[in-house]
Amino acid sequence: MNDLNCLLDFILKFSERMLVSGANLERLENSVYHICDAYGCQDVHFSR
Repeated sequence: MNDLNCLLDFILKFSERMLVSGANLERLENSVYHICDAYGCQDVHFSR
């Protein structure tokens, strides 16, 4: 598994745990943006 796949897998599991714990979508999106920014990902978008 390459680095990007590991990062995406982490973000998906992290997001799921946040939602199950009751986090709202705005909080979740903000957290994912920060994670992506920390790892140099660009053009991250959410669709609802």
